[in-house]
Amino acid sequence: MLLLIFTPVVMAEPISNQEEKLKVGFIYNFIKLTLPVKPIEDSYHLCMVGNSSLNENLEYLNKQVAHGKQIEVINVSPNSNSLKYCDSLFIGKIAKKRQLLTIIDHAISQKVLTISDSKHYLSQGVIINLKQLGGRIRFDVNLTVAQQSQLTLNANLLRLAHNVLK
Repeated sequence: MLLLIFTPVVMAEPISNQEEKLKVGFIYNFIKLTLPVKPIEDSYHLCMVGNSSLNENLEYLNKQVAHGKQIEVINVSPNSNSLKYCDSLFIGKIAKKRQLLTIIDHAISQKVLTISDSKHYLSQGVIINLKQLGGRIRFDVNLTVAQQSQLTLNANLLRLAHNVLK
């Protein structure tokens, strides 16, 4: 039964890279398995910031449903006030560490689920970080930051995580 939780989402068009397709499926499930704190308005806003090969592929989550609302994928600037509209935030590579920390601090204060696939971002305060391990896609969870953000992560999500930082 736990394997069904992390089956990739079916996309309207195929994503060329199998690893990216799996990561997008994981991200969709992370969103579904994290109880949002703030009320969701008309749609669930999945924001993207920074550079990542996943940015283009995350667009395939547009119109998928999470928490009873359609997902709207939005590309935001790291310096933008639009981060306050995000329900979750995928963080790609950010050139300046200070800028990354500012983004993460803002996300924590706004109770936003943060997800990345960049090495070492978990220790910088990202809540869920995807990684490649032994030829498989795995993920780590920073439970301390999730609790600071007042987000509730599904127990199955925590059980399936490779590492949970407490």
